[in-house]
Amino acid sequence: MMFHSKQAGFTLIELLIVLVLIGLASAFVLPDMWKQFDQTKYYSEKNQLAESIKFAKYYSVYKGETLELRFYENHLEIVKQNSVKADPETQENTEQVETLKRVDFSSLKFEDQKVLVNVSTYFDVITVKFKGKDKAEHEVLEV
Repeated sequence: MMFHSKQAGFTLIELLIVLVLIGLASAFVLPDMWKQFDQTKYYSEKNQLAESIKFAKYYSVYKGETLELRFYENHLEIVKQNSVKADPETQENTEQVETLKRVDFSSLKFEDQKVLVNVSTYFDVITVKFKGKDKAEHEVLEV
């Protein structure tokens, strides 16, 4: 005579087998997912860099001003250089600098570089050397 239980559910062994299968599947999927996430972030920041340079070009033409793109280790500053004014106290000329935009990058590293952008250089190609966080070789972006 067989004994049938009225309780429904899973046994502990069945639950452990499911957990082991989920663990094995995630061990294969998660490393590729993180690599894909880093690659997406890299390309997103590369696109953001190109758009920031285009912004500086458009702004300089629209306003008729000279802008300076300053590339440092991991950020870009777009700076507007105002006219040189004499300081009334010291009678020295000082240059006023106004930062229009600063963009920080977490996966791009730049060589220190300064580029002037104005109406006469609008059609010139701006070349920026950078490398990714985990990459050995420099990449060149031309905008």
